Amino acid sequence: MPIEPESQGRDRKDLAETLRSLRHASGLSGERLALRCNMSQTKISRIETGRTLPSVIDVERILKALAVPDEVADELLSLARRQRRLCVLACLRTRWPSPQAGRAEGP
Repeated sequence: MPIEPESQGRDRKDLAETLRSLRHASGLSGERLALRCNMSQTKISRIETGRTLPSVIDVERILKALAVPDEVADELLSLARRQRRLCVLACLRTRWPSPQAGRAEGP
C-alpha cells in the first residue's frame, strides 16, 4: 500500500484540529487539559497544532480528560493508530528502501 503524503498530512491536521475543537468545546484551557492528562502545556499545544504526532496513549488521555463520547473517541483513536502506522512505514521505507529501488531497468 503506497503512502500518500497529502492524505497523511490531511489526517494529521484533522486529528489535531478535532482535538483542539473538543478542548475548546469543553471550556478547558490548554494548561488545564495538560494537568488533567499529566502532560506539559507545550505538548498539548504541539499536538493541537499538528507539530507533534501524538501517541495513541496521548490521544486516549486527552479524550478521557475531555469526557468525549465513546463513538467519537473510537473514531479519533482509529485515526491516531492509522497515523502512527503510516509514520512507522515511512520511517522504515526511508531506512530500508525496497531492494528494487536501486535496480536499473533493462535486460
